[in-house]
Amino acid sequence: MLTFLMEPRSLFYNGEVRILGGSDSISPEVLNRCMTRMSNWVHLSTCVLRSEFPNFEILQAFGIFTLREAKVKCRVDGQQGRQVCDWAGRISNLFGLNKEHFIAEYEDHKPMAQRFYDNGGVTTMQAWALAVQGTQKSKRCREIHPATALIPALARFGAYGGSTSGVERLFAATHRASGLYRADLSEDVIDDELHLLCDMDDKENDGLALDAQRVWATFYGKARETAQRAPRIDAGIPKVATTFKDRDGHLN
Repeated sequence: MLTFLMEPRSLFYNGEVRILGGSDSISPEVLNRCMTRMSNWVHLSTCVLRSEFPNFEILQAFGIFTLREAKVKCRVDGQQGRQVCDWAGRISNLFGLNKEHFIAEYEDHKPMAQRFYDNGGVTTMQAWALAVQGTQKSKRCREIHPATALIPALARFGAYGGSTSGVERLFAATHRASGLYRADLSEDVIDDELHLLCDMDDKENDGLALDAQRVWATFYGKARETAQRAPRIDAGIPKVATTFKDRDGHLN
């Protein structure tokens, strides 16, 4: 908005031409008043998030394990270091870990995990697992590189997932599957559909379609055989029934 207002703009207001913006249009007093109002709004929003969505802070704290582009430094110094220390405190308090031990073990294992991740071919969780496996393979290694606090935190990180993207994708899939005329479905039906949408794999659609055809034929018979219709005559010539083979080579 400040960049927008740096350029003067003309507009009509109550039949008069007014000039909005310009290099000297924003005084320090106006800027301070607006920023103060915005900071109050941000503070209020943050308080609401913390009171109504406390788990969001926990998921955010799992950002300490981020390896992509090395965005999170492993040393707890500087501004990023203070953020790491805050996240480490949240995780330690939630899972009953010793904060000092957790930070020390984190700093020890982070370069190893980063190296595995940078070499490619592994996910963030796999990179951390390889790092821990390498330091815990013998008693001597465990003494040099302890991970008694790090392992429980990583276990929670793997279980929590650290992301809500799956839930968001499920909402989108549900929105596509449920139209206006299906809004009155019971909760049980909606729950069943959500489970099906979660487990559905597009690669299995063809096989599922054939299985559905077999189930239908088992309970209701083949569609052509159940219909009691008179023989069709097209252009005065009796139409010959056609057959086709399914994936298993059966004639239909």
